Amino acid sequence: IVVQTDVVSEGSQAALIPADCTLSNRFESEAATNVWIELDTLPSLYDGTNPPAVDPNVALMFYVNSNGTFMVHDGPASPSAEASTNWLDTGVSIETNPVGWVTIGIYEDFGSQTWELYADGAPVASNLAFISPAVTNFTRLDVYNGASTAYVDRVSVVASNRPTGAGAIGLSTGALDYAA
Repeated sequence: IVVQTDVVSEGSQAALIPADCTLSNRFESEAATNVWIELDTLPSLYDGTNPPAVDPNVALMFYVNSNGTFMVHDGPASPSAEASTNWLDTGVSIETNPVGWVTIGIYEDFGSQTWELYADGAPVASNLAFISPAVTNFTRLDVYNGASTAYVDRVSVVASNRPTGAGAIGLSTGALDYAA
C-alpha cells in the first residue's frame, strides 16, 4: 500500500492498493450498534470466472465485477466459502469506460446484524445479513483489491447508537446523508 499524490479524489493524497493487497485499519472495539463508513474509491473491476472466496470472519463483502455491477454477499457462505451461492447481483452499475471515482457508503447495524451499500449516495442493496453472526461490533476496516491497481481516498468511519433512518450524521463531507 502506497500513499501517493498522482491519483486522488480530493485533496493531495490517496492510497494506492496494488493487486492482491489489503488496506487495513484496526479500531478500538465500540459498543455502538451502528457504524457508518464512507470512502471514495477508484475501483479495479473483478474479472474472475468465479466470485471471490468468502471470508467467514467478517461482517460483509462486496465487489464490482467486470461489467461494473456491484456484487454483494448476503449472509453466511453456503455451501462453502470457496463456492458460496449467496453472492447477489444488485443490478446497480458504475461507469466502466473509463472507470471513475465512486463514493461508497456502508451502513452496518450490529443489533440486527444487517448492512446496506450505497454508491454516490444512491442505494445499491439493503437488509443484507452479516456473513458471520459472531461479528458483534466494529473492530476493523479492510479494503482488499483482488484485481489491478485500485485507489482509496477520504475514508470516514462513524460509530453511533443513532437509530436507523436518523439521516445525516455530520461527517465533514456531508455526503453521508443516507436514509439507512
